[in-house]
Amino acid sequence: MIPDEVHSQHKAAPSVYRVTPHDLATSGNLAKRRSTHLIFLSTALGTFLVTANVSTMNVAFPDLEQTFLNTSRGALTWVLNAYTISFAALLIPAGRLADRFGRRRVFMLGLAVFAASSLLVGAAPNFLIVVTARVAQGVGGALLTPASLGLLLAGTPDSMRMATVAKWGSLT
Repeated sequence: MIPDEVHSQHKAAPSVYRVTPHDLATSGNLAKRRSTHLIFLSTALGTFLVTANVSTMNVAFPDLEQTFLNTSRGALTWVLNAYTISFAALLIPAGRLADRFGRRRVFMLGLAVFAASSLLVGAAPNFLIVVTARVAQGVGGALLTPASLGLLLAGTPDSMRMATVAKWGSLT
């Protein structure tokens, strides 16, 4: 912005600014870039958590064996399988739901279901609740993942789309 000339005896700060076409173009691009970065960060973080959830449960498996001593190893594998099966079974239908009811709405629903069920897994008093909460985590992850990619594609300018999706894919 360029300050207008202020004709005064005092050296006061200019009170009126002239806005040039360059200023408008730059501020719009800046807002669009910020919006794209915010969409990228939120969708990448959400899908990263969904993906990392599989690995963290593999690491936590010995602790689960100690926590649920009377549960067979075969039954304990359902903590891993419940998430993976529900996630895989609902991934494609969840993408259709996101297209039909809105990507942002389905993304937020998936995030809420995923977060609530993650808390439930951590606080579960028995094995059945852990497995049930893991199914719910898979549902939340299935809702969140395709909606996040749809949001990212819709919110990214064509010129940045390939690089942004590549970054998103590398983080998830």
